[in-house]
Amino acid sequence: MKNFIMNKKYLWINILLMFITYGIWIIVYFCLKSTYSKETTNTTSNNIRTWVLKISGVTFKNEDGTDRQNLISKLSVGQELKLVPYKYKNQDAVYVKTLDNKILGNIPAENTFEIYNKISDNRIMNVNVADINTFVNEKNKKVYYLKIKLIIKK
Repeated sequence: MKNFIMNKKYLWINILLMFITYGIWIIVYFCLKSTYSKETTNTTSNNIRTWVLKISGVTFKNEDGTDRQNLISKLSVGQELKLVPYKYKNQDAVYVKTLDNKILGNIPAENTFEIYNKISDNRIMNVNVADINTFVNEKNKKVYYLKIKLIIKK
């Protein structure tokens, strides 16, 4: 092995392998850094934080007969939405609606209390579509799901 490393004929191979190895580690580092920074809570200043939530109840139909799946399929990333608090079985709940009052879904139950309080305190500055994606369910039907991005005053 020592002769292989010390042989001038193979020196360029060793250097090349070293650059490839370091290059791969650098690429992995920057990919993980980028992914991690997107997944964590982003703070643009000391007074503002962003929060991305996956919306629940997107497969139901609205009382007026409109299909939430159809409404979500027509949205675009960045489109502005609004949050509307309401009561469901004497519990606090929050609708996610389009600006023309079409219901898209609800804030998940585990986040309702916190979001409801932030709406009451007028701390939610903006609500936008963060991501729209699809999957095929067990009935071979295409299902849309929605993530929203909240910009909140601390």
